[in-house]
Amino acid sequence: MDLDPISRVLFPRPPPSYTVDSFPGELIWVPRSLNPQTSSPEDCIPLCLLQCKGAQKLVVYIHSNFEDLGRCHNFCLSLRYHLKAHVLAVEYPSYGISPGSSCDEQRATESAHVAVRFAHEVLRWPWDSIILLGRSIGTGPATALAAMHRFGGLVLVAPFLSVKELCREYIGAAAGLIRERFPNGDLISQVKSPCLFIHGKKDTMVPVRHGIQMHSSCTARKRFVSPVDMEHNTDLLDHEDYLVGPMREFFDLPGVQGSEMQVPSWAFDKQLSPDFVPVAPVAGQQRASCSLLGTSCACPGACRPCGCNGGPMNVKMVHVEPVRTSCQNSIQAAHIWVVEETITGAVEYSLDQPEPLEPDPEGLFRGVAGVDQVPWLERSPPADIGSLPPHLANDPVLSHRIAQLLQRAEEVAVEALSTEGPLRRSSTRDSASSHASTVTPVRSRRGSSPQPHEPLASSEDDRAATASQAAKSGNIFTTRVNLVTV
Repeated sequence: MDLDPISRVLFPRPPPSYTVDSFPGELIWVPRSLNPQTSSPEDCIPLCLLQCKGAQKLVVYIHSNFEDLGRCHNFCLSLRYHLKAHVLAVEYPSYGISPGSSCDEQRATESAHVAVRFAHEVLRWPWDSIILLGRSIGTGPATALAAMHRFGGLVLVAPFLSVKELCREYIGAAAGLIRERFPNGDLISQVKSPCLFIHGKKDTMVPVRHGIQMHSSCTARKRFVSPVDMEHNTDLLDHEDYLVGPMREFFDLPGVQGSEMQVPSWAFDKQLSPDFVPVAPVAGQQRASCSLLGTSCACPGACRPCGCNGGPMNVKMVHVEPVRTSCQNSIQAAHIWVVEETITGAVEYSLDQPEPLEPDPEGLFRGVAGVDQVPWLERSPPADIGSLPPHLANDPVLSHRIAQLLQRAEEVAVEALSTEGPLRRSSTRDSASSHASTVTPVRSRRGSSPQPHEPLASSEDDRAATASQAAKSGNIFTTRVNLVTV
């Protein structure tokens, strides 16, 4: 249904400045019913939650009419830093990636109400520790909510008495024909929360008299701040006296240390967004095993350092399959490949070589040409799982897959050594520095005598035990489990 011209002016809906993959760990989706089990993506609204460790207050920011979460993200980050408070930014319907085809005063207020209910009912944040911050058109929903609940505070930046009164500034008596929207001047007398009014003297869009009159009508504890040089769209962070300083003083921020915020995991599920696109299944591929060793060639080709001698007849092919991760990130992680046969294929290939393969100082392990931007093969293992990208470091599916690959590598090594002969121990890797997703190369020298310092496994059981220990300690293959973005 088309909106009337006034609503189109009040909510012009700028082009989206963010996507479903923006702001990882900060962008959340909240169902209007607060129940993700019974809600469809069309019933969920995006919010931006910036947590601040130890913060006592939560600032709910309701932005102006030509902003969305992407455009106000840096402002919210600065608020968190200066105020030492959690910040929860609200999105209007149809703005950014929020569902809907249009927005009006009722829908905007409903979305803001969902945000404060989520803060109180789901995050368990007390009403008196929530501060509403509305700017320009956002002062309408903020005032309406403050009249319903007693919050820890209300901050109104460039407020207006009502849409009708604001139109009177431009069209005079004809404003009487306009339906009333956001009657802030009437509702402010019902607000019991401490109120901070901020209105610049140079504001020509919403004259300062609106802020002065609202301040006069307020019966709660209040303060009025009117910077001389401040206009309607002035950056509120340009000067501490505009916003940050008054908020600190009026609300005694940051206050005592609060309890840690507990955010449910479902709030970060991108499948609650209508813009979420599931990852299409990708068929497996046949890859040359020597390419898994980190050579710069794609067989058949002249990759003699790996022993294939550049001929397709000598190439050992292995099957590679994609593995879905749980992060559901269509840009950064939708097409993550966890190579099925990287470790096992490399071990088998190494054991098939007539001579041991020596590391190439010229860059044998640098990676495949054409994907230099993705360090999918590295000689040095990461210090810990946290060195993976943040959205993958705690991925349970990926962690389970790594464990499977290591177990498979151990089985291959045990099976191979039970028939192929002794294991040549590596002296270049400290087992204490091994990582769960790394192994170090096994090199077999068929028909050759062992080095004096390399004891032979005395029996099949000893060889199996040696291989098992090598797999566990990281002495199988010097590369991280391959992560290739395609």
